[in-house]
Amino acid sequence: MIILDGNKVILSGFDGFDVAQTLECGQCFRFEKLDDGYYKIIALGKVLYIKQTSNTVEFFPTTEEEFNTLWMPYFDLHRDYAGIKTTLSQDEIMQKATEFSHGLRVLNQDPWETIVSFIISQHNAIPNIKRVVNALSRQYGELIPKTNEYTFPTPQALLSANIDGLSACKTGFRARYIIDACQKALNGEIILTREANILPQSTAEIKENLLRVKGIGNKVADCILLYGYGKSDCFPIDVWIQRAMERFYFNNAKTPPKEICQFITEKHGELAGFANIYLFNYIRLLPSN
Repeated sequence: MIILDGNKVILSGFDGFDVAQTLECGQCFRFEKLDDGYYKIIALGKVLYIKQTSNTVEFFPTTEEEFNTLWMPYFDLHRDYAGIKTTLSQDEIMQKATEFSHGLRVLNQDPWETIVSFIISQHNAIPNIKRVVNALSRQYGELIPKTNEYTFPTPQALLSANIDGLSACKTGFRARYIIDACQKALNGEIILTREANILPQSTAEIKENLLRVKGIGNKVADCILLYGYGKSDCFPIDVWIQRAMERFYFNNAKTPPKEICQFITEKHGELAGFANIYLFNYIRLLPSN
């Protein structure tokens, strides 16, 4: 049920959405947990505050129309996660993983911000990724009205910053990768929309274009596809997923990523990306780890 309260939208009695699990699982970087229990999120050119209680989730400032058209899709609240978890849970390991992260959802993020953010993520810790993304936004983004926050910069803005400007934001060796991504975005080699009627027909076609960007390999491309383009048949493999798959499915044997991907996509198909994020959260937060 949606309750309207001034510039606040309150979602009441909505099961299967945990704000902390969703934001803290490494799929996005422009958020901050505040002392009063709210999370501040900067996404899609907006600033949103969100707080969860035992039975409600508060979103503000927003309107009902904006909530329905912007934030419902962003947090993937239209999707039937109960059905996804039921299907995945035919696998005993996935049953444990989905129960462990019962309210985890895959965010539908802006493709361009996702591309740059996951380029920055290479060999980097999450706190530092967040600092770099915020530094780029403050330096080269546009001020969001009535706030002290900035939009994520456009390809034109980051290209104009050049290597020196990007390096000043602590991008390190990734600066030249970002420049290459800007150039390919501006000349149309990378499509910066997630609209199904505009995107190429297959995940493979989009991935092929992403892999042409300097510094983007399979893992980063799959993260971008999953979080930026909504391609849920992707299964990004980082050290945590490698560890989880070898431990739970391959009897602790060293297993090539290609073999892992083939195994999981044959097992879960279009739900592979959802399986990925549940497994990632599960292996990272298990007490034994």
